[in-house]
Amino acid sequence: MAPCPRVGTHRGPLALGALPERARRVRRAAARPRILHPRARLLPGRTLGVEVAYRPASLPLEADARVGNGTLYGNDTALPTAEARLDLDLGRTREGDHRADRYGLRLGVGGSLGTVFDRAGVALTPAAGFAFDRAPVVSGTRWLAEAHLLAHAGPVQLLVEAAFARESRERDDDGNPATPRVALAAVESGGVSAELAWMVVGAHRTPAAWPGEGGRRWGAVEVAGRYERVYSHAAAADVTPAGTHAGALAVRWWAPRWVTVALAAYAYRYGQAPLEEPGVTASWLALLRVGLSLR
Repeated sequence: MAPCPRVGTHRGPLALGALPERARRVRRAAARPRILHPRARLLPGRTLGVEVAYRPASLPLEADARVGNGTLYGNDTALPTAEARLDLDLGRTREGDHRADRYGLRLGVGGSLGTVFDRAGVALTPAAGFAFDRAPVVSGTRWLAEAHLLAHAGPVQLLVEAAFARESRERDDDGNPATPRVALAAVESGGVSAELAWMVVGAHRTPAAWPGEGGRRWGAVEVAGRYERVYSHAAAADVTPAGTHAGALAVRWWAPRWVTVALAAYAYRYGQAPLEEPGVTASWLALLRVGLSLR
């Protein structure tokens, strides 16, 4: 298969929601429940640019490269960002109808490199929107490395993701834009997560299938658990780092068509209490979600 170019406002190859499953697959079928936030937002969002995708017919590989405007937080600057991703894709995780395969494996790496000017750095936000983390202002080179593994074994799915970001900083110390700015120590952010899901009743997970269609007359049931350890803006003596250990449990019901309902419980332990609530170092949340697919 020859390289396939795309131009427009696509989500890049590293976009949240596009990993490890491509965004077009998520649109065709409801994505697995991402049951836990904080989302460290280490990955680029929607940008305007040019993307090249390569899918060789003879090899189980997927490669994507993209150059477009935007930053780790989305389309908020005209400065360009380059992104690339390479995946090994075997068995049930491959694109197409592979529901007959009992096992599947997707293993990949990616990276992002860009430049920003006086923008907020990586910050952590839990599902309830509790802003316990204050991001420093970053300026200069910003890069990210990530790795992901998605494994299927019958009704069980395992997802492991890791990411690391380094953001440069500088400041204007004399008020004169014509003079060079003073370089400051760079900040680093990163995290790792593991999610295990079990389809108790219903069809085994495949990228392009609605789980409820293969279940009983009343649909399918999935249970999942997730753990995350993330930290942000560390490695600089003049910036207070932040971080959290977080876990979640969820139960999700998939109707035979269109509707899904999920109940999730979240627990967080913060490494640094926020300025507004100096005594708060832990929180919890119960959340009910109802989804509707109009595919």
